[in-house]
Amino acid sequence: TSLICKDSGTMGGEPEPWWDRLIALPLSDGERGKAFVHIMSNDNMKALLANENATSETCVSAVRELLRLAAAAAQPSASPQVDASPDICWALVGPELAAPPLLPELHQFMTTPPVAKIPTTRSAMQLIRNHPIAAHFTVADGRLAEIVGHSICLTHTVGSPSEVDTVILEHTTVVQVIQTLDNALASGHRIGLQVERDKGDDTSLMTLVSPSGRSLRPDGVMRTLDGLRMLAKWEDKGPNHAIHDAVADLQAKTAAWTPLYYGNAQYLPCFAAAGSILQFYAIPRDLAHQPVPITPCVSMMNPEHRAELAMYCVKFYQLLKAQKEAYPAHVLPAAKDLVAVTGAAPEQVTRTLHFRTDRVVVQKRIQPWSLYARWTGTEVGELAAVYQATASAQGLVHAVAGPQVDDDKYTVVLQPVGLPHTAATPRDEEGLRRAAHALLHALAAIHAAGFVHRDLRWPNVAAAYDKTRWFLLDLEMCVRVDRACQPARRPPSWTTGTLVGNSYVAASDLYQLGRMLQDHRQHVSSAEGLQFMSLLASPAQELHDRAVTAQSLLAHAWLQCPGVHCAEVGAQPGETGG
Repeated sequence: TSLICKDSGTMGGEPEPWWDRLIALPLSDGERGKAFVHIMSNDNMKALLANENATSETCVSAVRELLRLAAAAAQPSASPQVDASPDICWALVGPELAAPPLLPELHQFMTTPPVAKIPTTRSAMQLIRNHPIAAHFTVADGRLAEIVGHSICLTHTVGSPSEVDTVILEHTTVVQVIQTLDNALASGHRIGLQVERDKGDDTSLMTLVSPSGRSLRPDGVMRTLDGLRMLAKWEDKGPNHAIHDAVADLQAKTAAWTPLYYGNAQYLPCFAAAGSILQFYAIPRDLAHQPVPITPCVSMMNPEHRAELAMYCVKFYQLLKAQKEAYPAHVLPAAKDLVAVTGAAPEQVTRTLHFRTDRVVVQKRIQPWSLYARWTGTEVGELAAVYQATASAQGLVHAVAGPQVDDDKYTVVLQPVGLPHTAATPRDEEGLRRAAHALLHALAAIHAAGFVHRDLRWPNVAAAYDKTRWFLLDLEMCVRVDRACQPARRPPSWTTGTLVGNSYVAASDLYQLGRMLQDHRQHVSSAEGLQFMSLLASPAQELHDRAVTAQSLLAHAWLQCPGVHCAEVGAQPGETGG
């Protein structure tokens, strides 16, 4: 009988699929118990065990390899300074590049051996001793030597028609080597790589597929420590595919390029694998985005080729460090879900944003929609109407698909994308004037359509990459003005001056805008600016009684709006943010 209670492998009371598979594998109780502890924090192993296409032999082999590596990691090194020393690892990836190599220089850079020898195990050196590549390795102890040695000595084969075996080979020979090298460096020198794999849309809050049903998510990405900057990505295919099929996925899933994702980077480092074949690439920022090979193809089944892969991993890591330094302080998290949860179980609403890389758009989801609609009083039909009515307006985000509700999930695809307000806060009077100008164009369009926004806050404002043009986000609180009574959950940004009687009217939006601008009042010194700020400091009731509107405010001298031909604000019709 297993020493582990089956309830330990459950979420919400239901067994996770991988647990049933682990119970059924021909393992000893001791193996199964130890494996459970490690698999709980290993998403790759969970995915493998939950994959119905993975054979029992493949799963047993992977579990025992996981236990072997865990046991090796727990053993103290006989001379940890040889490998685990940050100085030695720094010598391996040094000298630090002043800038990423130019695209035509990348192949030579990647295929030039590192300046220091790569630590590995004695058994790995035995395997490659008669090959010239052995001159670039040295026998040592420590975690990096162990991982490199395991990669070279790997005996795993490709036996399944699915991608499972490819993923195992790729993880062992590339991903794990790069991660181990990063972890071995001193904190001041390491990237702090965050590795993410696509777990499949059935486990995601956001389904992202092409019209043909193909997933639009990368198979894997490497990000900086904050989880935002995408430094590299990769695609996998099973043995029934050629490497160009994986490369085609790289291109299709990086068909859109914007500095909002990649700053001024000239290319995105990546790799592709099909069956046992792997190759490194760079995706250039030009319009074609055709991946360019930067290493030869290598076989993950050949020990000499796996040694080559270890060298490429060191060089690839050097490249990622240089790429990281080339990114600006603020970028959007390409191909990543940003999730916010409101409320507490059992009544909570989840909002998800995903910045797609096949197009420069953001996909937004709210679920369960029925609960959100009850809280806010919004209706999907009205949201479709306000998006349609403002499609040709400037200063606010536009819907390019949806909105629609399916299975109690609200989805809309939006453009343009832009920097969050935290990355583009107005820092002087001119910046604040431009932001006010843009938001009034947005409100004028919304109000002309017979709606009110109801959620004017800086977190619902974005800026173009140049940080000079702003636009309004989050129309999902919009309702028709003739039924804009208080919602079931009153937004905390509302004050006693927000409502007119018991209703939220167009003047309420203007009052809320005024409160936003007051956050940066210290920047305003001109007479026109001070007069404008004073005007919007009036309560909504007073603005309503004086018939102050967004359209009338656009004529204020401070805003310098050129009128009907104005094109000075963010989110021009058709603008993507690319």
